Parts: sequence; C-alpha cells; structure tokens
Amino acid sequence: DLARAQIAAGDAVMTSLWSHVQDAGGRIDEQIDKHTGVQASAEGLTWSYANILHALHVRENAGPDPGTTAGPGTTDKPGTTSQPGTTAEPPKTCCNAVKFVSTGDIATEFPELLGKYAESSVDATGRKVFKKLDGDLYLHYSQDLPHKFEAWVFSDGQDTLGNVVNEKARQCADEPGQTWTWLNSDHWEDDISAKVVCDGSNVDCCSTISVSSSGGIGSQYPDVIGEYTKTLLYRAGQPVYQKGSQYLYYLDDVPHHFEGWTISTSLTELGPVAKTTETECADSDAGDWEFLNASNSWQVDATLAVDCV
Repeated sequence: DLARAQIAAGDAVMTSLWSHVQDAGGRIDEQIDKHTGVQASAEGLTWSYANILHALHVRENAGPDPGTTAGPGTTDKPGTTSQPGTTAEPPKTCCNAVKFVSTGDIATEFPELLGKYAESSVDATGRKVFKKLDGDLYLHYSQDLPHKFEAWVFSDGQDTLGNVVNEKARQCADEPGQTWTWLNSDHWEDDISAKVVCDGSNVDCCSTISVSSSGGIGSQYPDVIGEYTKTLLYRAGQPVYQKGSQYLYYLDDVPHHFEGWTISTSLTELGPVAKTTETECADSDAGDWEFLNASNSWQVDATLAVDCV
C-alpha cells in the first residue's frame, strides 16, 4: 500500500507538471510560479529535462501496480475479493475536459476554436460531446456512413459539420495520432501543430455521491449532508455535484492560495467545508475534510465521508 501511495503521489506531480508545460512546445524551465502556474527563471534548463527523464524511467520500471504481492484474500481470478481495506480504482475513460491548441494555420484562421472545452453530454456512439467554456462552440464526433466519413469536428452545433476536422477519429478526442485539417476555400490543409489535449480527469467519477458526518460538520453544517448529483458543470477539470443550493466541487483559487475540494453555496468561493488533498474523484478516501468552526479556525472532521451511491 505504501508503494502504491508513493507511485500515485509521483504520478500526480508529473500530471500537474504536464498541465503547466504542455503549451510550451516541450520547453521546461527551472521553476513554476506557485501563484500563477507560469514557468519562470532559467529557460530550457538541462537539469529539469534530466530529472523528468529519470522520473519517467523509474516510473516505467515500476510497472502498473507497484508493490503488489500475493497474499490471503488476493487473486487475479474473476469473482474474488481484494485484500481487506483496499478499494478498487474507478474505471478509466476519456478525459472529461480537453484543450485545443495550435500555433499554425488553424490558430490564425480559427482563433475562436482554441481554448478549453468541458464534457456536456454523450452522443449515440458513446463518445463525449464537449462545449467550449467561454462560448457556444462544440467539439464532437460526426459520422456520415453513406459517404464513408467519420471525424472529430469543431462546429457551432452538436449536429453540424465545421471547417476544422480530425478524420483519424477514435473513441477519445485527445487520443494520439491526431491529424487536424482545415477547409481552405476548396481544399483541405493540415495543421501539424494542432491537437486536442487532456485538460481534466480520465477517471469516470460517480454520478451520485452521499455526504455524511457524525461529527462537527454534521452538527454545525447540516445543510451539506445528503446526496449530491453530478451536473454538466466542471471546475478545474473535475465534475461539479449539486444538492439544492449546495455545490461540491474542486476549487482552484489562485489569488487566495487554495486548491482542493469544497462544499459551498458559491461556485467561485471557498465554502465552510473543504479538503486540500488533490484527488481524481470527490469520493476518494485520501486526505481529511475540515470545517470552519465557531472560533473561525479550521478543524478536522474525521467522521465525514463522501461515498459513491
């Protein structure tokens, strides 16, 4: 369990690092500003590359499930149970939030397409439909069987075909091997710099979760207790859950130096219940939930549980 936890912590660091440097064309500087998330200090530092290559090498040799050993109650056969105290990882799926980037012709001709998109629905083929966070543009899968056409496309409607497409269509919009082309008058041109990258989680989190507490949170903030349903909204690439006027979501509040899960009546401000541990889903057991007590200080409530329903 310790080995798994250490590897998971390392994976989280590498994922966070990637999110900050992915738009820099592979350049990795000496530092990342803790307030803005922008790379800083010496540009393209050799030592940074060496450390990352070393980390990737170690991670590859660690295997997919480091530290696993056979023992009582464990088996690889279907229908058996895992070791007591362990919880199965949530299933992997396509990313729930993506970002479209380009430094080529598409950026020049269609700058409005660049930016972040969040999952808004699922189409008849089981593929995610993404909507741009700051506009009415969609990234979706399109299929025209009579003309043997299928592609991921950007358009102003979920059922329309736009002028920017990737005909190497796979199940996920951000899968490797993308070739984005754009319609230039009467012919299509490639933009080799264009790509859709994951900007969220690829874990399929629960649709409904329950919040319970027999401690301070339950007594001081009874309104946060109960069942929450996943909405179509996303914050920091994570799903937003709602119960009446209460929201449970991942808040990345750079100006106030807070990053973590919170339960709040606002989608932009920290609520009186929070957890600073970074996890892929709200129902993860990692980290402690805290609440703002009567003395206006943060106190841990070890009894609070967020469970998948």
